[in-house]
Amino acid sequence: MQLIYIACSLYGYWYYCTFLSWVRLVNMINFMDGINGITGIYSLVILVTLIYLNYYMGGLVHSALFVYPAIACVVFLYFNLAAKVRCFAGDVGSIGMAFWLCYFLVLFAFKFEVYKCVFLLSIYAVDAGFTLIKRILLKENILQAHRKHLYQLLANNRGY
Repeated sequence: MQLIYIACSLYGYWYYCTFLSWVRLVNMINFMDGINGITGIYSLVILVTLIYLNYYMGGLVHSALFVYPAIACVVFLYFNLAAKVRCFAGDVGSIGMAFWLCYFLVLFAFKFEVYKCVFLLSIYAVDAGFTLIKRILLKENILQAHRKHLYQLLANNRGY
């Protein structure tokens, strides 16, 4: 009986950890929206990879579920990837894209038992994580706007 209780509590614990990870990922993707082009580029890379995986791993879902958001990312990048930005995704766009990406990456991970595809989200995690660590070490307020992402430093300070 105690074994069942322990197993259920561990099972519930994993649901809790998964939920917190999901919220963190959605927040990271939403956090990146203010940076010119980065949300569109990162999302496009993940979507193109999902198109590839879906095609070569047996077609889990209809390919239009990835192609149409990829086209939307290209159109979005036309307006967002510039020195003078004409639009942002906003909370609805970036959170919607975050749920879209997280859901399909987890779906692929469970269906094909290829858990490595979840690491596609590390594109966001590495950038946001290092930026957060750097700001904490510099004793900056992490809740205020900044221009400390690697992408921004290369674009603004180095001219790349």
